[in-house]
Amino acid sequence: MSTAPIQKGTTVFLGYGSYTYDVILTDDMTVSPIADVSTINDEMNATTTVIVYNPGEHLDMSGVIKGTVVPTILLVGGTVSINAVTWRVEKYDIKLARTEAKLTLAAIKEASMTYT
Repeated sequence: MSTAPIQKGTTVFLGYGSYTYDVILTDDMTVSPIADVSTINDEMNATTTVIVYNPGEHLDMSGVIKGTVVPTILLVGGTVSINAVTWRVEKYDIKLARTEAKLTLAAIKEASMTYT
């Protein structure tokens, strides 16, 4: 279920492996509904049936992780948790500095999936 964007400046919790990191959002975090849609038309090309499959949500976020220990490698296709909700990583970028890291993350949560 989609929610309003979480505003920049808010702290969210990123779980990866056995660690939890505080991420201060540098842009609004958005969660958008996703699905694949297929239509079936009759001989007059009028839509008679719409099939919706693969429903879920897509997350986009970017933020700063403070501290000297930060995740340097996430796995595309692997899982992370954001505020205790598990997501499958679609793409990410981590830029390291001495005492912080900038994280950009895109992830998907299919409605039918349970992640472990």
